[in-house]
Amino acid sequence: MDAKVRMSRKHNFTKTFIENLPANPQNAKSREQEYSDQQVIGLRVLVSKNGRKFFHLRYRFRKRKRSISIGEFPAVSLQEARTRANEYKNQLSQGIDPVAEKNKQNTDITFAEFASQEYLPFAKVNKKSWREDLSKIENNMNPAFGHQPLSSLTTKDMQKYQTMINAKNSPSTSNRHLTVLIRMLNLAVQWQFLEKNPCQGLKKYREPGGKERFLNKDELKRFLTALKEVDQSVSAYAIRFLLFTGLRLSEATHLLWENVNLDTGTVFLPNTKSGKSRSVVLNELAKGVVVEMSENKTNDYVFPGTGPKGHLITPRKVFETAKARAGIEKLRLHDLRHTFASICISSGQNLYELQKLLGHSSSNMTQRYAHLGDKQLRAATESVASQINNAIN
Repeated sequence: MDAKVRMSRKHNFTKTFIENLPANPQNAKSREQEYSDQQVIGLRVLVSKNGRKFFHLRYRFRKRKRSISIGEFPAVSLQEARTRANEYKNQLSQGIDPVAEKNKQNTDITFAEFASQEYLPFAKVNKKSWREDLSKIENNMNPAFGHQPLSSLTTKDMQKYQTMINAKNSPSTSNRHLTVLIRMLNLAVQWQFLEKNPCQGLKKYREPGGKERFLNKDELKRFLTALKEVDQSVSAYAIRFLLFTGLRLSEATHLLWENVNLDTGTVFLPNTKSGKSRSVVLNELAKGVVVEMSENKTNDYVFPGTGPKGHLITPRKVFETAKARAGIEKLRLHDLRHTFASICISSGQNLYELQKLLGHSSSNMTQRYAHLGDKQLRAATESVASQINNAIN
């Protein structure tokens, strides 16, 4: 976009025009570059230095200049922004200050309402891993403080929640929860639901080194035996499926029967962590789990649940019981995925094949398992040495 367009005071806003607006230069004095709409007087688009775009309405109330945030594009469309701007202007015509009215309404909104009505619609558009946020909100955050007014949340509440998640899971998991909360409540401040983020000042836990936890051969046998003795519920089958496929928990629990093909022995995952779809080839053990689940279908999900979502949320209770009976410590559900990767590499498969099996979007993620192939590499290099010795002698 040329300089004349950038400096022009008013523009005929269209979706394409806003999409093509450039980021505010890094050396600019102002934090954002502002553009005005010709159609709705006062409606602005502010473009930040990292290219994010926000709708605002600028207006005067009792001779004072005011501004109210409408939302971020494209989560809020141009049509929605114009509609909200006109609603605010209608309030002004009645002698009502839109900012004061919004603040009055925001004092009553609960955390759960903010999450469902404001944050999640935004996250679905802007975040590939929004389903993981949804799981954290529904399974942990809402039970802890979802009923509380958003404006009543304190730093102590956030710290208490951080400690609770750490005690039940791990420092890494607690840090992931805190990251989501910080992002959510920063947006609440930006959208004028809050004056200050209650997570401000909280520090993340120090996470352990990158050493992965795998079940060795003996632990694997004990765990599967204990799992069979403990329970034969949907959770038990889901745990086996995770171990036999290396899938992420959300990929398994959201698996629909319509995406299963037993003839080809494959399942289709339309939504993965990377935001891309992929097909997974099932080995005989994984296929056996699916066959057994198919004999007792209750709804559209391979691993059904009794809750409103229709699918299993987490098999953690059965997992912990089986783990305790097997005498196995410091093992997480996600370590079943690491165990699958360990067995795969130890059986002679290469990192490229493992990357495809695990669904990593980048080979960098798969490199963490490179050391597991040392045995094969040592055998290969010793073979070279042997042949050289034979040639010499």
